[in-house]
Amino acid sequence: MQVLGKSFAESANFFGLFVLYTGMEQKVIKLSYLVVSVFLVLLCYGTLSPLILALPLIALLLFFFIGAEEGIRYVKHFAFCFALIITIVVLSNISKNLSTVNLCFEQSQVSSIDGIVIQDSSFTIKGNHIMTISLKKCSRQNKDTGSARGVIKAIGKETAIISTGCVVHLEGQFFDKNMFYYSNLQVTHRTNLNDFREKLIKTFELRLFKGKDTLDEASILGSVLILGRTEDNNFPLKEKARQCGCSHVLALSGMHIGILIVLCKKIFGKKKLGEIVSIMAVLSFLFIAGPRPSLIRAALMFLLPWPIEIRTILVFTIQMALFPTSSSDLGLLYSYLAIFALVYLTPFVGNHPTMCVLVFTVPLQMIRDQKWFPSAIIGSPIASILVALIMSITLLILAFGRLKILVSLLNILYKALDGLFDNLMKINSAGFLGYAILCLVVTLLIARPYIIKAIIQKKLKQEVKTSS
Repeated sequence: MQVLGKSFAESANFFGLFVLYTGMEQKVIKLSYLVVSVFLVLLCYGTLSPLILALPLIALLLFFFIGAEEGIRYVKHFAFCFALIITIVVLSNISKNLSTVNLCFEQSQVSSIDGIVIQDSSFTIKGNHIMTISLKKCSRQNKDTGSARGVIKAIGKETAIISTGCVVHLEGQFFDKNMFYYSNLQVTHRTNLNDFREKLIKTFELRLFKGKDTLDEASILGSVLILGRTEDNNFPLKEKARQCGCSHVLALSGMHIGILIVLCKKIFGKKKLGEIVSIMAVLSFLFIAGPRPSLIRAALMFLLPWPIEIRTILVFTIQMALFPTSSSDLGLLYSYLAIFALVYLTPFVGNHPTMCVLVFTVPLQMIRDQKWFPSAIIGSPIASILVALIMSITLLILAFGRLKILVSLLNILYKALDGLFDNLMKINSAGFLGYAILCLVVTLLIARPYIIKAIIQKKLKQEVKTSS
């Protein structure tokens, strides 16, 4: 992981120096924030030293190559980056400490735990019930009770979804540092807000499924995208999406909030009414789907008023400060890597957002799976459009009921998405060589306008020489 982080840092430094040498003075401020975003990437990958050493070098190069007066102004931006980085390091360390499991007894002696569910529970492919829990206390078999802290996964055989915010008591044993297998589950406390949310979800499910005993897969997908849950663990489309590198289109994140905002502004206009309705829709969606870390990030990005470069880093800082346990969520890490790429790398590359996102996210995927999926470059934009249409049709079904035409359209779109994933799965996965080629292509895309500019200047010089 250290070697991977260092090579990633060297690539990031190359991009920074390339921007400098090609004279993109107007984008140096954006470059400053790019440096911070790459720092956050390296922070997530677990290596800091390469970039910390690179920051002063880039600042000095700015000073000498741009000129003293302009260089001082740009060095100030990097000084701001240093201050921000110190803040991020402190908050990240606090977050990691709060997420690290710390028990007052030996792990092998613990027979029960108590904690708060921090994300709606779900089901694995094998049908096991899984929860993410923030620990509060633990007990031994002799009933001795003590404090506990950290975030763990709990697996068992429960058949119902346990919603966010519920306090649970689990009896069982640890079989890994961060994994608890329970044989008995008891919900010891749930708030009125939990009850209201569950009632609201059941109402929407009744309208969406119309009390059908056998649920069609298209309606299940609609429930996943709008309500953020399904009690059916046998949902093959999720696995297909994962196997072709498009799982992000089904995992609720900023893309889905963006679709909701676009729909609101198309219906109510882009003026004040559209803004108010969009804010209400985002907050309602966050409440119904549950406060997932990636959705909190997306909601903060929409609600905060500052420029996008500053807002991205501020949102990271705010989320780590207010929701420290969210640092253990892998989906949130992917979410931030994607947004860093879209905000800071896409302006240099042009209209190739998927490739930019892959440059940032592939190393993490390689660490986890030892492979990545180039098929996402082709499939992700198409899948995103289909998911946007499925979300729109599902919202219409919630509003007007299961009209035959709407159900037919939903099934057609589902079959199109399923067929897309089937075809993308036929494309082979790639490794580090494929990632190197991807980085080379992105570098060429960055260089393209400057290569063209250099060619034009060369031709003009030749024409001047010829005419003289």
